[in-house]
Amino acid sequence: MIKKIGIILVLLSLCIAVIWFTNEIKNNPKQQTNTSSLDSEKELAEEKKLEEEKEQFTKEEVQNKVSQIKKKMKLKEIISKANMYFDEDEYMFSLIEFQKVLKEVPNDEVTNIKVGDIYYKIHKYGKANEYYSKVKKAKSLDKDKAILSLINDKGVSKENIDELTKKINEFDISEEKKFYYTTSIICVVDYSLCRDKFQKYFEKNWSPQSEELKNLQRAFESFKNFKNNDLYYKAAFITGAFFENAFYYVALKTSEQILGQKYNYRPIMEIAAKSSYEIGDYISAKKYLNDIKKIDPNNSEMSYFLARVYEKLNDKNLALVQYKKALADNYKDQIDIKRRIVFLFFESKDYKKMLYAFDDLLKTKSDKLNINDYSLAIYYNIINDDEQKANLYIDQAIEKFPKSELFYGYKAWIMLEKDNLLDSDLKEIKENIDKAMAIKRNSLILMANGIYELKMKNYEKAIVNLKSAYGMDKSGEYKEKIDFWLQKVAEERNNN
Repeated sequence: MIKKIGIILVLLSLCIAVIWFTNEIKNNPKQQTNTSSLDSEKELAEEKKLEEEKEQFTKEEVQNKVSQIKKKMKLKEIISKANMYFDEDEYMFSLIEFQKVLKEVPNDEVTNIKVGDIYYKIHKYGKANEYYSKVKKAKSLDKDKAILSLINDKGVSKENIDELTKKINEFDISEEKKFYYTTSIICVVDYSLCRDKFQKYFEKNWSPQSEELKNLQRAFESFKNFKNNDLYYKAAFITGAFFENAFYYVALKTSEQILGQKYNYRPIMEIAAKSSYEIGDYISAKKYLNDIKKIDPNNSEMSYFLARVYEKLNDKNLALVQYKKALADNYKDQIDIKRRIVFLFFESKDYKKMLYAFDDLLKTKSDKLNINDYSLAIYYNIINDDEQKANLYIDQAIEKFPKSELFYGYKAWIMLEKDNLLDSDLKEIKENIDKAMAIKRNSLILMANGIYELKMKNYEKAIVNLKSAYGMDKSGEYKEKIDFWLQKVAEERNNN
């Protein structure tokens, strides 16, 4: 009873307190308003501050963007030159030009991606990863290249796999792609776990969207249905799928696991060799290819590939030996090998042998011969004073490529190098220049036209054409010749 009375008294006290507090508020509305007002003012001030900070950040961001655009506009010519070299597979020249751009605009997304792409192309994955990492969130970044560069650079081990997985998951790619990459790298450190993860995934996801997972799915089906129960032979299907997916690091590492048990398993040796090459491990590629050639010495494809490896290792003599071996064993693309032999002699500065190699290339008269083949052969015969051979190739090229301006330009240039030109010569030169001009103007044609105008004593026109040729000659191919003829113009004009 006493306990109940106590509870009632407590409740009465609370009610009285509530009534008193309510009356106080009613009797003092100013205090209530002031409190609310202060709170509102504080909130408004904070909101205003946030808006100002946001606006300021946006202004700075815009100003930085505008500044970058202005700088890039000034660098337009360098960027154009860099892109030209890139498109022509002249990656080192392209890199030099893009680095000039980055000095001015170090945070430019497009240029950082381009530099990353160059390093990716030449198998320098550490540098590729460095540049891709700077623009990880860029929409134009090829995320697959960025991830593969990361993996090829860092490698995969038990110690770093968690960190790699975390970095892969930071990329803006589909969940399916994330699963593919993060599970694939597990194959390097725990093949059984990797295999189980993929198998369970395919049981639940019968129709994956990405080509990479489709290839792996087919490989796992083959793995399951293969009648030979030797796990290493069966695993070859999965390694082959990684190779087909261009995931060369994992293809190599899983190949090594198989070869540890089945060393002379030829298909896997080939995957190991090619994967090593693709990730820039040329020493391993050389080892695997030489091992294959011990088993199959007359395999033209392996000879060709070994030649490519020796080129990368800067052993031009052995590269030449293997290219010739591939030719002798009827490698499928003979023209490609002949071009590469030309390049080897060029790199070695053995121009006499290079010209013989051009002869060997062009005498095939193959449908695969292109404008560049003839153009280079003509150019180097001209500068090595074999006008007869140059003219022979010009006539062949005009017949094969009548719509190319280059060969009319070369014909005019050869004639213009002579002294004591007859009127009939000048007429023929002019006809060839006009034919070339009607197709396309380039540095060669403008240079030839400049020399022609000099011969005709039209000095101002000569200067205009030669300077235009100089400006158009982005690769610097004709700069020395143009300088020579500009000097000639100056001398003749002064003498007259």
